Amino acid sequence: MVEVDIQTGGHKWVKQNTVTIIKGKKSYDLPKCEVCGAVGKRIRLDTVTLTEKEFERHAICKGFVARKKMAITLCHAQGEEFESMTPGSEHNIIDPPQGGTRVRGEWTMGKTEPVLILFDEFRYTDEKPL
Repeated sequence: MVEVDIQTGGHKWVKQNTVTIIKGKKSYDLPKCEVCGAVGKRIRLDTVTLTEKEFERHAICKGFVARKKMAITLCHAQGEEFESMTPGSEHNIIDPPQGGTRVRGEWTMGKTEPVLILFDEFRYTDEKPL
């Protein structure tokens, strides 16, 4: 199971069920992405839990792949390349380098080379879908 922040990853989550499901002591909603159809469980207010298979299949919401800017929420990576990745800083999104993919996150320029910022470490700042 993978937990993703409800504001990251490009998905536009909407509540799918009209009633919150109560199982034992836990209650959860089943949010669905309006654009790509990804379905997850929402136990906490700020995160959606997806199965790993669902996460890989819908890692990038197809309706939002043309985004150009991101704002860092909390970057866990360390090193010289990530010095400018501080919370609140805005960066341009670039195309993946040779052999890189956008399955786990978006690419931006570090100090000297492209770096991968994971989906739970940033939010998109331009909200226009394709």
